[in-house]
Amino acid sequence: MSVGNQATKGSFDQFLSTLAVTLRNSMQQIVNEWTFINNGAAGSPEEVLVGIGYDNANSDAPGNQSDAAYAAYVLNTMNTMAQVYFGDATQATEFDFNNALAPLWAAQT
Repeated sequence: MSVGNQATKGSFDQFLSTLAVTLRNSMQQIVNEWTFINNGAAGSPEEVLVGIGYDNANSDAPGNQSDAAYAAYVLNTMNTMAQVYFGDATQATEFDFNNALAPLWAAQT
């Protein structure tokens, strides 16, 4: 007898379904957050982020950006993935999303 749960068609179908719903929900959450910070009536994304506590003067973030600018950059990068996912945009050139977002992983690798 093997140790651990043995895969079945039913368990794998459930895994695929759960993963698809999780991905869909994550993509929608990204769009929602980008819409929140990209609300022109409330200012630029950086201004909105400063309004909720991000520093716009600190340049410790990658690319010598402020924390607000970097947070806007990474959320915009995620939003591009979400737009591609929902069919609202195409990725014309190769772009390594994994590498672009790697600095956010911290100890969660």
